[in-house]
Amino acid sequence: LASLSPAGSLPCRPGVDALRPENIRGFLHHISQQAARHPVQSYALRDAHSAAAYLAAIDQVLAYRFRQWANLRDSLPVHAERNQTGFRAYFDVQTRHIRDIAQLVLRTHANIDAELLDRVQRAGAEDTAYRAENIRRSVARLLDDQEAAPLPVSMIAY
Repeated sequence: LASLSPAGSLPCRPGVDALRPENIRGFLHHISQQAARHPVQSYALRDAHSAAAYLAAIDQVLAYRFRQWANLRDSLPVHAERNQTGFRAYFDVQTRHIRDIAQLVLRTHANIDAELLDRVQRAGAEDTAYRAENIRRSVARLLDDQEAAPLPVSMIAY
């Protein structure tokens, strides 16, 4: 999970880390260290079946982060009316983060030898890549053109 976060850190809003209990901060620090020492992605991509399982795990992270992002996006007009520019900067960081996770899903999918997967795994991998591509295109449009309307959550099917 740590490798899926911006700048290699676990997802956190500025100032939130200070509000976390000491045991949670210690746990997150330990997870970050372990992720740096044990590269899960390179291990998972050695075999088509483990790569498909890794892809499914990344898809779960993408689905969760996308739902969070969609809630942020829906509240953006309220914050814009209040002239809260810090919220817009936070939203832009989260938008780039979603794009990066979607690109990771697509790169992982491209490295899987689909011929070695069974029919169900292959279909799952294809569906995951399709959703990730829709998300990537949607947020890329938003990053390129601030006035562009991203795809509604219902069209992404998460």
